[in-house]
Amino acid sequence: MALSMPDYTRFAKSQYSQVFGQLSLPFIMTAIGALGLVVTGASIFIYKTPIWDPILLASLAIPNPIIADTAIFLMMLGVLVVNIYADTVGPAYDFANIYPGKLSWFAGAVIVTLIAAALQSWSYYFNAVSYVENWLITYGVVLGAVEGIIIFDYAVIRRFRLSLYDNYIPQGRFRYWKGINPAAFISFAITMILVFPPNYYGIPITQLYPGQAWVYQNGWISSIVIAGIIYLILMKFWVMPRYQPEVIGDFKNGFNAPDEAYIFGVKDHPAYKIALEYIQQAQQQITGG
Repeated sequence: MALSMPDYTRFAKSQYSQVFGQLSLPFIMTAIGALGLVVTGASIFIYKTPIWDPILLASLAIPNPIIADTAIFLMMLGVLVVNIYADTVGPAYDFANIYPGKLSWFAGAVIVTLIAAALQSWSYYFNAVSYVENWLITYGVVLGAVEGIIIFDYAVIRRFRLSLYDNYIPQGRFRYWKGINPAAFISFAITMILVFPPNYYGIPITQLYPGQAWVYQNGWISSIVIAGIIYLILMKFWVMPRYQPEVIGDFKNGFNAPDEAYIFGVKDHPAYKIALEYIQQAQQQITGG
């Protein structure tokens, strides 16, 4: 939901409405996690073994078959209309945005559904260890690296200031190398090597460096931090100087182009002064001064 949230807030009428609509999410997600822990703990007390599967637990705890079937149906309905739908909205928009003239959101949703069916991720559900170790951690590491790159770029480098116009033109500021940001791809690749143990790739080595097992077990946070730091270094010393020479600044004030600094009114940013010089030169040319 955190990754897909922009696909919902894009329809918000104001900044207040999108913020107010998300205030309850951390509490709801915490409550759901706590409920899962409490119920699994109760199953240990009653059945002498931890039962984390809600379907299995419902079939054991509810003797009435009609009520049990109703409970299971409601869980299936919840998964379908909440989890599956919520997880489909974002990727469907992503595929639709690849060829917006050819693909609609519905076509993107069909593509996502076909890919999800091919992955057969539900096969991990029948084993808690396999589900956590093989699916959730892998999923978290991969998406964590993507999140780290996005968060560090927008929050640390840009300081929440960027040109929306350049986001939507083919030859804009964010074209980088043939439409690809090499810092993002390299950061992602290095993060995958540093987080996943070598034996994950079939190499008979348990860890690449001391403590890698701990890094892997905390893969989501680890990949966010590792990918973000590598990305900062590559952007600062390579990508921005080469592909965005108009972007200047430092980690204290952020890196922005003159038009971005002027539009956002960051008067203490060095790019703001350059923007003022451009404006003065343009005014002089217009007035003939």
